[in-house]
Amino acid sequence: MLVLIARCGCQRERRTTVNIVGQNGPEFHFRGSGTLAYFAVYSPSYPAQAREPNDLSQAIWLVVPKQESKPVEEISPIRYAVLPDGYAQEKPGFGPPEPLMEGKQYYFHVDTRNAPGASGYFAIRGGKAVAVEGEHVCFGMQDGRWVRKSCDSQGK
Repeated sequence: MLVLIARCGCQRERRTTVNIVGQNGPEFHFRGSGTLAYFAVYSPSYPAQAREPNDLSQAIWLVVPKQESKPVEEISPIRYAVLPDGYAQEKPGFGPPEPLMEGKQYYFHVDTRNAPGASGYFAIRGGKAVAVEGEHVCFGMQDGRWVRKSCDSQGK
């Protein structure tokens, strides 16, 4: 009985999940036990131009903690171009991020600490943000640097 009580009392790590909703701009609803290290939305050219996993040079909006990161569930939801309390915009350097275009696919990545993060694609269709399937971009290390690799069933 004591073992059962001890097991139930432990908080287990929960993988980050994201639900995308919203009219006139996406809203990202997070669930999970991790803390937000950064949140990035990438340009539609990300799949073709990325040079490494989650290549931040392709990010059109990058949100980072000002000091200590908060649990994802405490800051959820994040609306595109609206900074959550305690976070700063690193990309673009100033001003709002570029508007999202109807029919284009965008990649996002939620980097978390103390739990696995999440990533995926979304598009704006009929003025609504919707989750979509996107191109898998896979990398491996070769001679100490990232190189694109074929995405087999284990790499997806």
